[in-house]
Amino acid sequence: SSANIDFIVKPEQPGSYTIEFRVLSKKCGVRIEDSKTVNVNVEVLKPGPFKEGDITPTEVREGEETTFTVLFVNKGSGTAKNVEIRVVEAQGFDIIKGSDSSPDIPSGAYGHAQIILKPREGGLKQIKVKVTYRDEVGKYYEDTLYYQVKVLSYLGEISDIKLPSTLVIQKAYTLTVEVHNTGDLDCTYEVRVSSNLPAEIMPKSQIVSVSKGSSDIAEFTIKPVEKGTLVLKVELYIKHLGKKVDSKTVSALAKEVSLKLQEVSQSEIYVNEKGYIKVTLRNTGDLDVNALIKVTIEGKTYEETKYIPAGETIEVSIPVVCSKEGDIPVEIQVLDKNTGLILCTSTAAIHVKSKLIYWIAGITAVVAIVIVILALMYYKRKKSTTLPLPPPPPPSS
Repeated sequence: SSANIDFIVKPEQPGSYTIEFRVLSKKCGVRIEDSKTVNVNVEVLKPGPFKEGDITPTEVREGEETTFTVLFVNKGSGTAKNVEIRVVEAQGFDIIKGSDSSPDIPSGAYGHAQIILKPREGGLKQIKVKVTYRDEVGKYYEDTLYYQVKVLSYLGEISDIKLPSTLVIQKAYTLTVEVHNTGDLDCTYEVRVSSNLPAEIMPKSQIVSVSKGSSDIAEFTIKPVEKGTLVLKVELYIKHLGKKVDSKTVSALAKEVSLKLQEVSQSEIYVNEKGYIKVTLRNTGDLDVNALIKVTIEGKTYEETKYIPAGETIEVSIPVVCSKEGDIPVEIQVLDKNTGLILCTSTAAIHVKSKLIYWIAGITAVVAIVIVILALMYYKRKKSTTLPLPPPPPPSS
């Protein structure tokens, strides 16, 4: 009969080994009954190559620092030792932590490592990593692996800007900016406005939150303070990233409204009777003006509105009533009725007469005439009623 006997042999070094088998007899003491030798070549099992496993997460947000767990599988027949992974290329990412190590990985098993990246832009991105490892005897190997990650982007555009094409300096206008979210996520934007000419812009920037695929409006108040071509630059930023995603400009012609007060005159004005103050105005600006003329006398204000085309001169009569005679101070203020802007001011004095003096003089003259007439009448009457003188006495003898 026969029997099979198994022996476990663990070679510690590669090479050629001779294994001798002996059959010893226990009955006859230690006696070799038979022996044989076997030659064995010991080789090192090669680990690798490594192939890509999963990467988690597979979807991240732009600008968010993210820890990725990278899996890779040992496709070789040997155990991989001293396994390390290093990011060699990550387009569109900032590499915060680009290397890591893994425990020994037997044949067919998965290893894992962690890397930290911060995506700068959206889209489907590729991460290229290099895996290095050694076999049982320290021989070095390396493989290159590729992983894909989707980065959700924050994007947006200025879809519309509204502003009148002609502006009047010192007048406030509304600038309307429409923001459209073209990105993958809800987003909070900052809209900034600047100008090439001096202008009051309120506010300088504004925050707008817009859902994915939607639009919203930001409004600004614009008041030009200098004539010329006003160019407004509108910039759109992702607020939490500080990233500019769009920029547009809009132009308008800023014109000046200007009136010059050339002369102040008056009609004959009597106490408690309506008279007229006459104001001569010349439109020296670029635009027609709907002028509001205010005249203040004795604490009371009189108003008159007059349309004055650009380049023309017009005399405006304002009816007034004064309660006392003499030289009365007058304050004159001219405004643009549409904007409330004060265009010019002036002070003057008007002379107000009293008719009482003329009445007294007239009455005096009438009385004098009546007296003269009565005197003449009296004289004539007296003359007609006077008797003739008696004749003189006769001469005495």
